[in-house]
Amino acid sequence: MRKLFIFSLLLIAISGINAQNRKLRANLLDKNNHSVMVVSHRGDWRNAPENSLQAIQNCIDMGVDMVEVDLKKTKDGHLIVMHDQTIDRTTTGKGKPENYTLEELRRFRLKNGAAHKTTHLIPTLEEVMLLCKGKILVNIDKGYDYFKEAYCILEKTGTVDQCVIKAGLPYEQVKVENGEVLDKVIFMPVINLNKEDAEKVLGQIERWQKIMMEKHGIHFVHASDEWYILAGRNMPEEGRYDGYLQLENGVGMMRLLETEVKETLEGLSGDDRKVTGRIATGKLAAPFIARYIKEIQKKYPNVQISVTTIENRFFGEKITVSGLITGQDLKEQLSGLDLGEKILIPCSMLKGDEEIFLDDMTLEELSEALNTEIVIVDTGGRDLVEAVIYPPEHKQTRRRQI
Repeated sequence: MRKLFIFSLLLIAISGINAQNRKLRANLLDKNNHSVMVVSHRGDWRNAPENSLQAIQNCIDMGVDMVEVDLKKTKDGHLIVMHDQTIDRTTTGKGKPENYTLEELRRFRLKNGAAHKTTHLIPTLEEVMLLCKGKILVNIDKGYDYFKEAYCILEKTGTVDQCVIKAGLPYEQVKVENGEVLDKVIFMPVINLNKEDAEKVLGQIERWQKIMMEKHGIHFVHASDEWYILAGRNMPEEGRYDGYLQLENGVGMMRLLETEVKETLEGLSGDDRKVTGRIATGKLAAPFIARYIKEIQKKYPNVQISVTTIENRFFGEKITVSGLITGQDLKEQLSGLDLGEKILIPCSMLKGDEEIFLDDMTLEELSEALNTEIVIVDTGGRDLVEAVIYPPEHKQTRRRQI
């Protein structure tokens, strides 16, 4: 009787897990579903090493819908979960994963977001899928090179129906290369929008703005700055932003910044002071910041501040906003450059009111690594002008995060 009771409980638990898995899959595939799915990038990397089993288990415990992982292949043919081309940043080892066997990689330990050694090991894809089975969806991001091999592991672990494989390639090419297994998995193509696409989106938004203005006297619908940049347009006039109601979401940030830079410079006479330094920012903002620096140099010709575009290697090169740049990316890409007397970074790169980046590197650690003073630039145009023309000790930080 006791054995029968335990067996019944086991069947109920398995049934519950399978039901959860089916629900997640159904939500993902239902084009009419309006619920928001929560996806964790490389697992819970703040409380465990990224792409580790513990980071994934934390996501399962928190009720996350999907976890995103990346794949690499060992010298002896095992698929492991690893984002970078080398193991240098995330483990205690050095070199490329394909130069090691799995057994050799097991000798190293994963490092956490602060680059400290932990007890965690590099997991294999098979280990990850067994952990996730029936509990959470899995998105294989950087792993298209191992499409068929990954599929074999999904078959082996019985997790084909809960894994999404992504590729930044045309569907036709993927069909030719992996046609025999493509229809058996959930495949997610990456759609790269172009100028024409952006124009269509802006056209829709502008039609709705006209309707809302006529009915309610407010534009209500706004496009983020990225759409105007992609379309090659100038930012709309200030009145179109309804008092910058969505500034916290980056809507109108560039227009407001440009307006404030011009207003600030109008009140300054300029001089021949000498200033050297470098501004580190994301790909999206870089051309605009460079344009503002040229405006500043018209009144301060000896101000030599260059703009460096930081590629987001931590979260992926398609992430172009400054607010998701990590200390590690800044350190790697600024090292070896002529940084001048100061480095300027936007306050959006830091966590709230803390001097800590998203990867838990501190501002002090980055400053020491680069041997250069770092100035936090607040959100306004006046803040940018003052951070550029005045020495670092002049800067009075007023932290408003946007």
